[in-house]
Amino acid sequence: MPERDHEQVRALLHRYAPVIQYDSQESFAADSAATMTDCVPAEFPQGNVLRRKDGSTLAAAAPAEGQAKLSLDLLATDRYADQSGTTVEPDDYLDAVGKQYVVDARDMHARPGYANQIYGHAVRDAAGDVWLQYWFFYYYNNKAFLFMGLHEGDWEMIQLRLSAAREPDEATYAQHSGGERAAWADLEQDDGPDGAVPVVYSARGSHASYFRRGTYPEAPIVPDQNDAGGPRVRPELVVIGDESPPWAAWPGRWGSTRADGPIGANSPPGPHEHGAWRDPLAFHNAAGPARELGPAAGTALPRPPAPQITPRREGDRAVVAYRFPSIRAGTPTPSRLVLSLDGDKDGKPPATGSWTIEPTSGEIHFPLRLEERDYTVRASAASEDGITSATATAPLPSTSATG
Repeated sequence: MPERDHEQVRALLHRYAPVIQYDSQESFAADSAATMTDCVPAEFPQGNVLRRKDGSTLAAAAPAEGQAKLSLDLLATDRYADQSGTTVEPDDYLDAVGKQYVVDARDMHARPGYANQIYGHAVRDAAGDVWLQYWFFYYYNNKAFLFMGLHEGDWEMIQLRLSAAREPDEATYAQHSGGERAAWADLEQDDGPDGAVPVVYSARGSHASYFRRGTYPEAPIVPDQNDAGGPRVRPELVVIGDESPPWAAWPGRWGSTRADGPIGANSPPGPHEHGAWRDPLAFHNAAGPARELGPAAGTALPRPPAPQITPRREGDRAVVAYRFPSIRAGTPTPSRLVLSLDGDKDGKPPATGSWTIEPTSGEIHFPLRLEERDYTVRASAASEDGITSATATAPLPSTSATG
């Protein structure tokens, strides 16, 4: 591609960078990939580490004397950028050592320079058409916070095909091992500074990309969903290519998770290792047509009742009492409660977890240490097959507000 075309396409990557719409209970945002390399969790003074397949440590975010420092700049295709030029092996992996994924991801999101970043890549297909790809990194994948399909690190993407007029005409949104396709004209669009940009609905926990809000029962294991109740963000765009920056072509895995059983999943490799990176047209053709482009997919599903919640403070912790009204015949029975605490103006996504519950009433002692601020508490019930209720909301004021 001539240099002039490179500059034009780079400008178009910025022009059409998407808006991400989050679910109201989503704890993980599309942030810098450096959240994985730079995180130093509490009680782990060396921080996240780079390991060989045998578990030996190659580098650490806060290295001991004589140890290489882990960062995005260390990662490369053939040799690591350390003093000894250690050879890269494809089975190398990053390890999020703290395992407190919600806490660590929220802390990194609040640090300057890490929040709300995505990666843009342009590629020409075999037919000569240019595709604009947008890659999203999430610190952890917790499928709907129901403890299924879990894995450290999560790379997701969407792509837009440019017409001869250098305007989008087709889109593909990645979802798990496949995706969906739609015409540009059918996408929900938001207003960017230079015109319309696509909206991506990031499924709670799994981060699969959808064209509309709603519940998607066709997703593997349990349904995907996005209630559109979370923030709508247009992240900062960082352009990456085949060779620059070197970390984008690192062949290792972005996490330590290895599949355990039929519902397990491996931590993923980076964008360069995905087939869509090199062959966007094949990925588009393999994707299915958009299943529903109405305003609220899946609303006809039978759902468990929404919980009624009453939160209170006990010291520096939250206790949330819940109860359910009588469950009508044909309504799924609640088996888990997905519970979120969202601190007012704390600069972090909600802290979300899930608990096995009694289908009538009970109390959840939320482990998050509370700050002296107001919180919003959100709760939804999930049935055994992963169908979730509407989300209930209640305030949890600061101690000064409650007297």
